Amino acid sequence: MAPTATPTDCPDPDWLKELATSTDRDERELAASIDETSPHLLNILSLDDAVFVRANVAINPNTPADVLTHLAADPEELVRERVAYHDNTPPTALAALANDPHDSVKRHVAGNPNTHSDTLSTLADDTDSGVRTRVAGHRNTPTATLTRLSGDTTESVRTVTAVNPNTSPVVLATLAEDTDVAVRYHVARNPNLSPEILTRLCADSETVVRMWVACNTSTQPEALDCLARDPDSRVRIKVAGHPGTPTSTIRSLVHDTSDDVRTVASTSGRTHCLRRYANTLTGHDRDQALLLIETGFTGWPDDLHTLLANQRAITGAHSLHPKSPFLDRGRLV
Repeated sequence: MAPTATPTDCPDPDWLKELATSTDRDERELAASIDETSPHLLNILSLDDAVFVRANVAINPNTPADVLTHLAADPEELVRERVAYHDNTPPTALAALANDPHDSVKRHVAGNPNTHSDTLSTLADDTDSGVRTRVAGHRNTPTATLTRLSGDTTESVRTVTAVNPNTSPVVLATLAEDTDVAVRYHVARNPNLSPEILTRLCADSETVVRMWVACNTSTQPEALDCLARDPDSRVRIKVAGHPGTPTSTIRSLVHDTSDDVRTVASTSGRTHCLRRYANTLTGHDRDQALLLIETGFTGWPDDLHTLLANQRAITGAHSLHPKSPFLDRGRLV
């Protein structure tokens, strides 16, 4: 009889072997579920008559690709579902599982990072919207397939298509006109969206869309300046915290009617402005500017410019007249 308690740290190989070859099904299930079980033992357990033993093998991170390929043809849906989910399952096995009669299996195939683009293109025509939604969000889904999915009748499919980085600008422009607000605000989130489309979405009737435009790193300064006058303070808060908002816009938002907008503009908004200015500098000036920002400088870029210029002048004077009674350690006295 195999021992019933596991070691506290790394399981002993002999103990795992005893579990894996035990006549007790529960112990074989346990062996199949332990990450440290060897590929050799997992291969043996993959032939077990008990469904849950094989199912545990199919989800074990140590299970090799050849064993998963074998389990992809298992008669039990649960086993095949777990194989479809496993990160070690090869593209060929996933392609076979794409023809599975059960939607739960195909959904995992459509979400597996190893699934080939050809398989995803096939699954894009599946009758189950859950499968098509996962295809729409997959990093390997070809642009042509995403174009097809952009016209899907199911909102969730179009919504996920809108945020996929492989979706073409032409398709994004079409989705930006979608009648469903969820689709449009997911379009507004896409970092590949053109500045022209982002500017168009600034006038969207839904606040949530305009908020996402104000969050998008591709939104241009002119559009951010326009959104700074949005009637909804939630939009203006996003503008105040955007790293690309012009300094002149941030300075106006410091006097906004909303306390929250003023707070964000005077803290993170001001800091973004200062950092942008500092990054235009080089050498000692840049290092000095960043140091001042990190230590709590609360002025504006023009104030920082003046301060740095004064420091350069004082440092230069000190180098020419190191013993001057009017200079002390680089400061006027």
